[in-house]
Amino acid sequence: MNDKKYLEKGSYNHHQPDGCVALKQYIIIRKDGNRCLLFRFANEFAHSVTGFEIMLTQISSDGKVLDRSRIPYHGINIVSGHIFAPDLGVVIHENCSDFRITLLSFVSGPYKYVIKHGKPVAHYDPRGYVPPKTRQAKSTQIAVRQMMNSTDNIFTISAVIGAAAIVIFGILSIIL
Repeated sequence: MNDKKYLEKGSYNHHQPDGCVALKQYIIIRKDGNRCLLFRFANEFAHSVTGFEIMLTQISSDGKVLDRSRIPYHGINIVSGHIFAPDLGVVIHENCSDFRITLLSFVSGPYKYVIKHGKPVAHYDPRGYVPPKTRQAKSTQIAVRQMMNSTDNIFTISAVIGAAAIVIFGILSIIL
């Protein structure tokens, strides 16, 4: 049987990066003999978040680190300004008296934002990012190299070489 007993409830007041996913509240319960930590996150980012990962650091009453664990939340959709409360809690040590949450990364649209020095840094997410189309080459040297890498453009390459030969022969006939 699932017996639940609420042990502690509170607001998370430790520093977190601004404008990202932030832990707002927590509840510690006893469920099936284990102490469990339940979270309530808020999406403070300007767009929807489809996944994020946190580091949970459990601390004892004498300030020693008991455990560190990475906790991913994927396959979700938190609209900007909304709350996300995962259904499953995290089992914590019996002598855990405090904890810290560190946001490691979050995904929004085609980008994965990694937190570095307290700020989100955008990287493309290879599972959802579609690279932009290549722009035209800015110099003819690059354009010729690009054409030579393609077997479909043999006619174009021969036309460029033929046109260059005609121009060179025309210049040579004027000079001589």
